[in-house]
Amino acid sequence: MGNYTIKAGCGKYPYTEGRHLIAAIELWAYGDESGTEGNPRFCLLLGYIGAPAEWESFNAEWKAILAEYGISEFHSIVFFSEGRRKSTNDPYRNWPPEKRLKFLDALLGAIHKHDIQPIGWAVDVVAFRALNEEQRRYLTGAHLESTFHIRMVDDQGHGIASQSRKLKTSGAQSKPYMLAFLHFLADAFKISPNDSSMHFMFDASKQEGVAKETFSHWRGEYPDKKRFESITFADSKYYPQLQAADLLAYSWYRKITHATVSSEILRARQSLVLKKRYLQLADATYFESNLKKLQQELQAEGLPWLSRPEDGIEMRRSDL
Repeated sequence: MGNYTIKAGCGKYPYTEGRHLIAAIELWAYGDESGTEGNPRFCLLLGYIGAPAEWESFNAEWKAILAEYGISEFHSIVFFSEGRRKSTNDPYRNWPPEKRLKFLDALLGAIHKHDIQPIGWAVDVVAFRALNEEQRRYLTGAHLESTFHIRMVDDQGHGIASQSRKLKTSGAQSKPYMLAFLHFLADAFKISPNDSSMHFMFDASKQEGVAKETFSHWRGEYPDKKRFESITFADSKYYPQLQAADLLAYSWYRKITHATVSSEILRARQSLVLKKRYLQLADATYFESNLKKLQQELQAEGLPWLSRPEDGIEMRRSDL
């Protein structure tokens, strides 16, 4: 990713009293979800990350395309849905196929011309719900904390100690969206430079409250927490970046949930995957692998894996 914005600040060299410029790369990530309503098989949170200068250029081009075609805001579900095409509120209802493809290609071209990188994950909702409550809480951000207690000291000074692990925060055991959300943050972290700071914006959602709480806690626990600057939820009407994220999420969602898709959706996905050819999926195999790592860690400490559900994860051992 190029065209970085530099955040200016003053600092001191370790070996001098002189002042110098602290350069920090500032990046913005925009995400939108699909599969959060009803009883979906998959839940996705996908979007793009890029530098402010890149986004400024992208926004100008996207808005110009919408203005040229007389569209106030792009919503994938409105553009692609056959059912809505007859609605009087559908601005595309009288468009001939040639105009629809030209408009779609213009939007896809704006995405490809700019240095914005796709990020995000999908979650297999069925596999997620098959896990027990503790596992779902752990995977959706509940903090697992260790404590060590001296329970008794005998007359020779020998202590009997107990060590426990408990989930200290609630997590979001009923919300697969939160697992996709955490992976979205981690994905942005992985592909961004080490000296970058990141801001996140998502389309307005019912998940806003728990997402902000999880972001705050996760940021506090993350080793490089200073890289996570802010989180915002906003109306996509005012942010072309969120409309582009919607196009990415919707096209992938339709592809993985329907045996056949329209030629327009297929055209969009085939274009969008040129930036990233695969969709990262948290499925049963993924859950088994990640939970096994935790299990091995606990076993190495001599702690049992499961506890009573009402206690959360609580594991004990005693040593002389």
